[in-house]
Amino acid sequence: MTGYILKRALQAIPTLLGASTLIFFLMHAAPGDPTSIYLRPDIDPSVIEQMRKNLGLDQPVHVQYVKWLSSFAQGDFGYSFSQKRPILDIIKDTLPNTLLLSGVALLIIFIAGILIGTVQAVRQYSWVDNLATIGAFFFYSMPSFWFGLMLILILSYKLQWLPASQMTSVNFEFLPAGEQWVDRLKHLIMPALALGTGSAASVARYMRSGMLE
Repeated sequence: MTGYILKRALQAIPTLLGASTLIFFLMHAAPGDPTSIYLRPDIDPSVIEQMRKNLGLDQPVHVQYVKWLSSFAQGDFGYSFSQKRPILDIIKDTLPNTLLLSGVALLIIFIAGILIGTVQAVRQYSWVDNLATIGAFFFYSMPSFWFGLMLILILSYKLQWLPASQMTSVNFEFLPAGEQWVDRLKHLIMPALALGTGSAASVARYMRSGMLE
């Protein structure tokens, strides 16, 4: 198992490198650069040019790419001009919520997928199997962003059962520990369902086929 995981991780490196390279050159092919946000009538053009020189934006794109890749390999992810702080700080702030949401979505994917697939295999060709098959194809074909919008429309605006945004309520820090867990769970349900439902349907199909074999 360890060897398999290591092999898959090594195979992912060329994919990540290729994707990052493509994104880098596409961003540079677009009009403008990060200094464009400072372009105003009261700004001297020479100041903008000096900023571009300080940031290395006046160098050829292949030179910029090599420098960017070298900095990235050393853990320097750059600076966000929109939020005006290092990107690594932004990642540190958002990573815990991302991991939490991904973890809950994975639980939904595997628990729901395995259970539904098992029931389908045991009840092969029954009305339960047929209904689950139709539901699996329906949710698998549904874009997660559209499903998320429908969940917000129904569960938040129509029924008002769950919050529509954020990871916690405004008064989260003042709630007792038990209520904090409940509050966070309420905020996790809809995004986790939106992320996990389609993949759970796929896992259910694979589970059904595997058990029948």
